[in-house]
Amino acid sequence: MATAAPSPPGAPDQPAPAPASTVSPPTAGNGGGNPPDANAVQPKWRLWHSLSLLLIIVAIGVLGVTQPPYLAFLGTLALLAAFTAIAGNGIVGFWLGALIDERNKMSLSRLQMVLWTIVVLSGFLTAALRNVSVGSSDPLKIAVPKEIWLVMGISTTTLVGSPLIRSTKTAEPSETGLPQQVIDKRAVVLERTREELARQGMRKDTIFAQGSIVVWKWPSCARLSDLFQGDQIAGAAQLDLGKIQLFFFTLALVFTYVVALAAEFSSAAGPVNSFPALGESMVALLGISHAGYLANNAVPRTGPA
Repeated sequence: MATAAPSPPGAPDQPAPAPASTVSPPTAGNGGGNPPDANAVQPKWRLWHSLSLLLIIVAIGVLGVTQPPYLAFLGTLALLAAFTAIAGNGIVGFWLGALIDERNKMSLSRLQMVLWTIVVLSGFLTAALRNVSVGSSDPLKIAVPKEIWLVMGISTTTLVGSPLIRSTKTAEPSETGLPQQVIDKRAVVLERTREELARQGMRKDTIFAQGSIVVWKWPSCARLSDLFQGDQIAGAAQLDLGKIQLFFFTLALVFTYVVALAAEFSSAAGPVNSFPALGESMVALLGISHAGYLANNAVPRTGPA
C-alpha cells in the first residue's frame, strides 16, 4: 500500500487518504441492491459474447433442418431468449439488460415486445427451415395471420408511445410555471415516495425524479417489481393496476400462441405454409389493455396541488 508523501517543513499536515470501499456491486433485479458508486458496474462486450451469439445462430439453423418441427420450435425459443440475455449482458451489464430502459428501470412495454418478437421470429424461422429441409420451392411463402401483425403493431405502439408520454412529464419543477406552493408540495410527495421505496429495499440516494417521473441512478438498481409499479412520483412505490392487467393479458396470449404454434408444428407432415390464427376477441382485449395502460400513463400523478 502506498504511503502519503511527508509534508514540507512548516506546512500543515495533510489528512490521511480515505480507505477504498470494499462493498461489492450487486446484480440487477436483486430486489433493490445498489452499487456504491457509478463505476461499480462496467458493462463490457467481450469475445465470449460474440462467440456465443454466433453459436446460437448456427444452432438455430442446425435445429431447424435436423429436428422435428415442434422440437426445433421449442429449441429456437430457448436459443433466442438466450441470445437476448447475452446481448443484454454485454451491452448493459446484466442478463435482463434488454428490459432496462432509459430510466434504469425494467419496462413492461419492453418485456411484451421482447416476448412477441421471440415467439413470432421463432415460429417463422422454424417454418422456413422446415420448408427448406423438405425441399419446398418457396420456403419463405408462409402466411402470417393479420391478427399477429396487429398484436405486433400494438406492442410497438406501446413501446414507442410510453417514452413519448413520459417525455411530457420530465420538465423540472422550476420550468413548469407552477406556483411555488405546488412545487413545494411535489417535493414533499417525492420525499415520501423515496422513504416508501427505501422501506422496500432501495437506497434513497439512488432514487431521483426527472420532472414528475421517478428514475433510478444506475441500471443495477432495476428490479422485477418495476414492471408492476407506477412511474410518477405519487405512485412509484405502489402497484399499478394498469400494468398488472397488461402483464396478465400479454402473458396469457403469448403462452396460448406458443402452444398453438407447437401443436401446428407437431402435426406438420410436409412444408409449413401458414401460422395458426389468433382470435380477434383476444386481440381486441389486448388492444384495450394497451390503450388503458397508455391512458393511465398520461394522467398526471404528482401529489396534491
